[in-house]
Amino acid sequence: MLANLLDSNNDQKLSATEVRQAVQTAVQGLFAAADTNRDNQLTPTEINAAAIGMARTAAQAAFQQADADHNGSLSKEEFVRSLTAPANTVFDIFDANFDGQLTQQEIDRAQRVIASGVQRMMLPEAENSLPNLLRNGQDPNAVAPIPNVRVPGGAPATGSGTAPAPR
Repeated sequence: MLANLLDSNNDQKLSATEVRQAVQTAVQGLFAAADTNRDNQLTPTEINAAAIGMARTAAQAAFQQADADHNGSLSKEEFVRSLTAPANTVFDIFDANFDGQLTQQEIDRAQRVIASGVQRMMLPEAENSLPNLLRNGQDPNAVAPIPNVRVPGGAPATGSGTAPAPR
């Protein structure tokens, strides 16, 4: 269980210090993975490459989780189940009063929260942004190295991590 991993003093409780330490360790690890040129600075190109790597890892993890019979492919039933479970979770998050119904007010609130989060994440348009890649017909691996991020308990995500540096 995650709480057991974070409970560094084994007192069966999570203190604010233990949670802060876990967050700090996670952020440092993500920063180190994203800083592919090891200059202790993240450029928009490195951030976008890291986002691509995390998206690949998330997709791989989602596929592995959805493949209930572990045969390397998804049946229609596995696919539908993999879409339904997250949709139910999102519905539960949006349903602020837990009445099993979404009101326009709840949807508007969720939209404002999401838009605010997206706005806070706005970064300058990087060379390897999706719009630029599509415009230029480039593969993300050709623009910046994509860090290999490990799926917990699994193999590293596919990403060569050896692409040439941005021009």
